[in-house]
Amino acid sequence: MIATGVSTILVVIMAVPASYALSIRPVKKTQDVLFFFISTRMLPVVAVIMPIYVIAGQLKVLDNIWTLVVLYTSMNLPIAVWMMRSFSRRCPPRCSRPRKWTEPGCSRPCGGS
Repeated sequence: MIATGVSTILVVIMAVPASYALSIRPVKKTQDVLFFFISTRMLPVVAVIMPIYVIAGQLKVLDNIWTLVVLYTSMNLPIAVWMMRSFSRRCPPRCSRPRKWTEPGCSRPCGGS
């Protein structure tokens, strides 16, 4: 339960800025980056788990909760970026622009454009 909670928090903290950056300023190879993110879900689980298991066994961290946190985070981060990017693209651009204030120290926004 702790590993899942910590992993979820880490995934959200890392996926929100990454997805926002990919939706606001797409790079030249945005489609390639997004394909890489989604292709990580297409790998067979055994092909991914066996090398990780061997490496964790050699490092003697098989029974460590932080190993689970790293694994859960690395497995869920690409799909979270993929899904949050589509959400970020649907937000209107005016939501990300800073608002103008009427005067210094004013506590009410006068609207942004």
